[in-house]
This record gives sequence, C-alpha cells and structure tokens, in this order.
Amino acid sequence: MPYIFNILDHLLSSGCLDSVFKSMSRSLLTLIRTEMTNGGKPLKLLISSVDLYCHLLRGDQVTFAKSIIHLLNLLVNRFPRVRKITATKLYETLLTLTDISPSLANHQDHGHSQRH
Repeated sequence: MPYIFNILDHLLSSGCLDSVFKSMSRSLLTLIRTEMTNGGKPLKLLISSVDLYCHLLRGDQVTFAKSIIHLLNLLVNRFPRVRKITATKLYETLLTLTDISPSLANHQDHGHSQRH
C-alpha cells in the first residue's frame, strides 16, 4: 500500500489530477483512513500517508478538517521519524497553502485584530 500512496502523491504533486481533485478528495480521504485502520501501521505506510494528508488540506472544508486532525495525530506518533517528517511536511504545506479553509482564515484574521 505505501507504493500506491507514493504513486498518488506523485500524481497529486504533478497536477495530473487537479481537474478532478475536489470531487475525489473525500473518496481519497476514505481510502487512506481505511488503509490506516486495517491491521498494523507499518512505518512506511505512516510516512507515505503524510504527503497525501497534506495534499488533502487543499480539498473542501470537511476534507481539510479531517486531514488536519490526522496530521496532528501523526505529530504525536510514537515514532520520532514519523513526527519529524509530519512536522516538516505540514509546515511546508501550510506555508504554501493559498486556498485555505474560509473558517480557518476568518479565525486567523479575527485573532490578529484582537491583538492590535
């Protein structure tokens, strides 16, 4: 399964699936969650899921919320390597995320206005 996750990551990174991404993001999230809950979670599967969850942050609001929860769970994983990779990928994704969830953007703007 990690190989399939890697192929999906390459397809999403290259932009090949941009035209259908929004419509398939929930199905992709369901696929990842199903694979992650079946049996054990080998290290390679955990690491390869990080990239996909980061791509799913660009989905609709529901997909964004569920993906960020999974990424936050991976940040507290028992394997230091998973935590480090998740932190790095999540940081890079959030820096480049221009299509941010409206509720998160509103919350962020609201927080800045209170400080001034």
